[in-house]
Amino acid sequence: MEPPPSELAIARLIGFALAGSVAILVVLAEVLQATGVVTASSVSGDAASFLQPIFIVVSVVQILAIRPLQRVIRSRPAGARDTPETRLLAATIVSLALCEGVAIYGFVLFVLTGRTNESYVFSILAAAFLAVHFPSEARWQQLLRTDPAMRV
Repeated sequence: MEPPPSELAIARLIGFALAGSVAILVVLAEVLQATGVVTASSVSGDAASFLQPIFIVVSVVQILAIRPLQRVIRSRPAGARDTPETRLLAATIVSLALCEGVAIYGFVLFVLTGRTNESYVFSILAAAFLAVHFPSEARWQQLLRTDPAMRV
């Protein structure tokens, strides 16, 4: 019987899944535009004009919130079944999900406007932030060794 996957392996799997979903959103936008399901003339731009600055602000706030949220999650009190690795896993999942949210906002703007430009910009930013926050063994080991909040 194989041992259960480590928290780092789980975090990486989730990271790859979220990165894949960003790619799927880009492909889906292209398919919807190519088939004419969503076109620039099929949707009113009023909602997009209203939502675009909101999505930009929310995206910036989400990205800026990642580091403070990671610290809060990593430093929460340890429970009976809680380990530093599980807290690090939770912090990583939240970080990666916040990064992916940026791509979702771009896809919503595409659906509202029929223009893929916003979708591309938001997806590229999401992919870049996913890459920055993707869990690496070196980073995890460093946090486990040096972050006082990670001590049990």
